[in-house]
Amino acid sequence: MPRAATPLGEKDFLRGPDSSVPRGSVPIEDVYRQIAEFAREAGARRVILFGSRARGTNRPKSDIDLAIEGCPDFYALYDRLQDELWSLLELDIVNLDGHVSDELRREIARDGKVLYESEDA
Repeated sequence: MPRAATPLGEKDFLRGPDSSVPRGSVPIEDVYRQIAEFAREAGARRVILFGSRARGTNRPKSDIDLAIEGCPDFYALYDRLQDELWSLLELDIVNLDGHVSDELRREIARDGKVLYESEDA
């Protein structure tokens, strides 16, 4: 059984070679906070950052990889994230309640950082 993703601490927001979004110079921590707010409003149980940004190996234009769990209307949240944040950075979003390969689930469990978790989780 893969271990659970670890919570994202304040220091983790600034990991990697950049601390701001290149296209709008919006600090990445502000982008993460916006993602968490959208997830809360959509009723999601958990949003996990994974990939290079979670590992701290990202480049300035690296995308944001997100895994979303327990969202009653995943596609509405997906659309909102893409619509609101596309001009900042590219987003790759997976629905953990849908079909996700075992390999990707292991990667998310190993490297993931929790951006948002509901109080009910």
